[in-house]
Amino acid sequence: MGGARISHILRNPFYKGAHLVCRTHQKGIRSNTYDIIPREEWEVIEGCHEAIVTPEEWEQVQEVRIVYNFVGEIPEIAT
Repeated sequence: MGGARISHILRNPFYKGAHLVCRTHQKGIRSNTYDIIPREEWEVIEGCHEAIVTPEEWEQVQEVRIVYNFVGEIPEIAT
């Protein structure tokens, strides 16, 4: 599996039981063109289905990703 795919999986809130909505907007009723809505404006509906990881674990992974992207090395995780 490639790095981009792994990154997508780690960012995806689906794994903590959430569902993303409002990611695109159709330009017209009969149009097949869409505007992509910025990630910050997506609506996240929590608790839609059984989670694969806990929300706490998912948040911990997000913190590690931020530090890794900023510093370039994987930080130690307190357990």
